[in-house]
Amino acid sequence: MQRSFLLLFLSLAVVFSSCKRQNDREVTRSFYYWRTIFNMTEEKQADLRKEGVTRLYVRLFDVAYEPVAKAAVPEGDIRFETPVDTGLHVVPVVYITNEALLQTPDSLIEQLSNRIASRIRQSMGAVKGQIPEEIQTDCDWTESTRVRYFRLLILLKQSFGQSITLTATIRLHQVKYADRTGVPPVDRGMLMFYNMGKLELEQGPNSIYDKQTAAGYLVNFSSYPLALDVALPVFSWAVVFKDGKVTALVHQVEASDMNISGLQALDKTHYRVTAPVKLKNIELQAGETIRLEDPGTLGCLEAATQIAPFLKEKKISVALFHLKKNNYNDYEKQDFEKVFRCFN
Repeated sequence: MQRSFLLLFLSLAVVFSSCKRQNDREVTRSFYYWRTIFNMTEEKQADLRKEGVTRLYVRLFDVAYEPVAKAAVPEGDIRFETPVDTGLHVVPVVYITNEALLQTPDSLIEQLSNRIASRIRQSMGAVKGQIPEEIQTDCDWTESTRVRYFRLLILLKQSFGQSITLTATIRLHQVKYADRTGVPPVDRGMLMFYNMGKLELEQGPNSIYDKQTAAGYLVNFSSYPLALDVALPVFSWAVVFKDGKVTALVHQVEASDMNISGLQALDKTHYRVTAPVKLKNIELQAGETIRLEDPGTLGCLEAATQIAPFLKEKKISVALFHLKKNNYNDYEKQDFEKVFRCFN
């Protein structure tokens, strides 16, 4: 036990010491809030502010293709059950599926833009005392949907005017292959420094974050024309396989959740289902296998150390994805402090 603790301590010390300080950089500490119900006590919000967090990227709704309506429509709206502290600036985020763009003809992109803009205004009306200064779209667009997506962004910008900063999420491959994927017509990008591996590989490296996988994408940053903020992973999940194929993705699963009857540990990250069992309300059957992916706070810190030298903006938002009920205890506060300090 003492040896394991010592190794963990030394690993943290090496990672943290490698963060080069940039004292002239202004860092906005942020979290993503990615749930359908906003419910956060005044104490927790005050706790966030005490730790220097001033911004929440809040998913308002999704835009997905609805086969019955034969149209892309907003769905899964968030419901605000508690007020948002005025000291926490809300950035509304809209998740747009690539399928929604594929199924929307060019002639209906303006209509879709109007629907999104109207729903944003309606949803933000529930956030008392907040007038958004930034709006963000999240879409893993492809070469086949680039023209439609970029047109949608231009129309959204026109709808909200120059007083609003329009941002878009950027995947690593969209920086590396920018000549093919294009650069979105927005004011800033949010680099998603996670979900970089192959989820479908049962024995592959961690698909959320893997240092070696990430290294293969760290090109073209010096020439990328869009100012970039960065989002880092503080989430986990369990990937369920049957006959080598992914059958389910169970969110917010940690190692402690795997200590239940019906699951047999094969190693630190792989498990076999030996009897029917329920994991986070997901029914699993005997014969299925599970790969647990949890970068943890150490992985988040390693990711911050790796990407920080490639981001040169004097003002940057560093966002952790995402804020959960139990991922801001006293221990993790110290680790998150180290993550944020990697950028200033």
